[in-house]
Amino acid sequence: MAPYVAMAASSRELKEDIEEVKDTSKFAKYLKDIPLYTWKYKGDKTTHFGPIAEEFKDKFGIGDGKTLHLADVMGVTLAAAKEMASQSKESYA
Repeated sequence: MAPYVAMAASSRELKEDIEEVKDTSKFAKYLKDIPLYTWKYKGDKTTHFGPIAEEFKDKFGIGDGKTLHLADVMGVTLAAAKEMASQSKESYA
């Protein structure tokens, strides 16, 4: 069996209305504040871990409030990491 691969299409050619996010300060704070849960989907025995889609949309203002798109989760995580790196006293050069 081939391994499962999770990807999000991210080419500029596939996107429209692209706007750079210059202020990432809210992402680290919001990511720190968002609750994380374990759960099972109804009818499934597998335990999962992460945020709830409705809370993710309320906190970050992205997504449809029913699903979590991999690109949105990656974007929030990268924005928070970028903000934390910019506040770090260590040099990454």
